[in-house]
Amino acid sequence: MDRAERARIFMPFASLKGYYDLILAQEQGREVKRELGDEAAEMSSIKLNKLHKGSSVRIKYYETGSYLIHKGLVSRIDYSYKYLIVNEAKIWFDDIEEIEDYVPEGRETWL
Repeated sequence: MDRAERARIFMPFASLKGYYDLILAQEQGREVKRELGDEAAEMSSIKLNKLHKGSSVRIKYYETGSYLIHKGLVSRIDYSYKYLIVNEAKIWFDDIEEIEDYVPEGRETWL
């Protein structure tokens, strides 16, 4: 029996599929993407349909292992590819957790 075949015999059995990936993500400080419920997904869809170019928004979305909050003006909405651009940040519809209107306060302005 060659070495590779012998090593395969002693490989651990993963009975819980995805469990080790979840543990690894937590060790690295990454958050697991949460799935939206039916009501939240419907509300998000309604809010997305009301958006237009130039809308001022605050969006909480998932990107590369964590949730980010982005505030700014919508510069593009692409319904066919399902993304929008807010201040040059491309945000996919499926990654959005919260979306709400936002009015800048004080010296905060959009560039």
